[in-house]
Amino acid sequence: MKNLNDVALLRVYAVLTLVAWHSYCSYICWGIADTPMSPVYTIFFHFFTPDANMPLFTFISGYLFYYLLKEKKHYNRFKTFLSNKTHRLLIPFLILGSLTNILSYNKNIIDLFYGKPNHLWYCLMLFYCFIICYIIETRFNSKINKLLMCLSFIGAFIMQFIKTGGPLTINSPLGIFLPMYYYHYFYSGFLVYKYKEKIILNIKKYWWIITILYIISCLYTRYLLPIAAYSYILLLLTLANSSFFIKKMEISQFSNIIFQIGKYSFGIYVFHQWIIWNITRVPSILSQIQPLMIKYDIFFPLVLFIFIFILSFLLTKISVKTKIGKYLLT
Repeated sequence: MKNLNDVALLRVYAVLTLVAWHSYCSYICWGIADTPMSPVYTIFFHFFTPDANMPLFTFISGYLFYYLLKEKKHYNRFKTFLSNKTHRLLIPFLILGSLTNILSYNKNIIDLFYGKPNHLWYCLMLFYCFIICYIIETRFNSKINKLLMCLSFIGAFIMQFIKTGGPLTINSPLGIFLPMYYYHYFYSGFLVYKYKEKIILNIKKYWWIITILYIISCLYTRYLLPIAAYSYILLLLTLANSSFFIKKMEISQFSNIIFQIGKYSFGIYVFHQWIIWNITRVPSILSQIQPLMIKYDIFFPLVLFIFIFILSFLLTKISVKTKIGKYLLT
């Protein structure tokens, strides 16, 4: 298989920062531990996890999809492709989505109908993106995909201005609204892979302009979130393809760690949010840890992040040794 070290690096970075984001959400947006550090954490994560790095995850999926569909010529038959994505995304959405909702404090199973069972909404959204992109690319004209990407981008921008609170606050049957918000990230990843060398060359040439744009858009992320996400993604992609990381990935010990975390990334995604949600919502647990969260507002979230990441990694490693766990989490 062609060397896709940049995908491996970006995926691991995305997973680590997502776990970190949720570990600090009690201080940033959940209103559980409001301390003098809350504004600091809010600004920090505006810069390093735009939209909880969901745009980055979605971009990576589209980026990798171009490689598999166009270069490797996988999925020549729609039936095979649909079966693959059903097993990889739709069934985990239904099974894991139902389980996490049932086993999460103060969650309603009806959320499954709206495509938003806790954090497993992402699987359904990504399923839609794959199917839409595949059908249009193979049956129609790629110009339609470019048009959809533009419309999705405009829609995401409008949402920032009308203060909807994001796509997850909108209830649409079967979550059909979710890909409308994220599709532009998916298809932009698809296109960036196609023109990867030229794009990276230009980013290296004009990195300082993109960096300034990134800083400004992060400071006004309430209105410029898509700009912040794109500038951030392009800078990360260029960094992942830099000589520094190319050499790093040649070191077997480093690359083994990266690929091991990447292998368990979906399981980490599933477990981490479920654990954090419950320990910060179940009254008997929250009553014990909330005073510590407030008193040790620097130490506590950092320890929580490390603990949750390791625990999620181990739970995934154990789970994939079973037939069901391997099917749902890999």
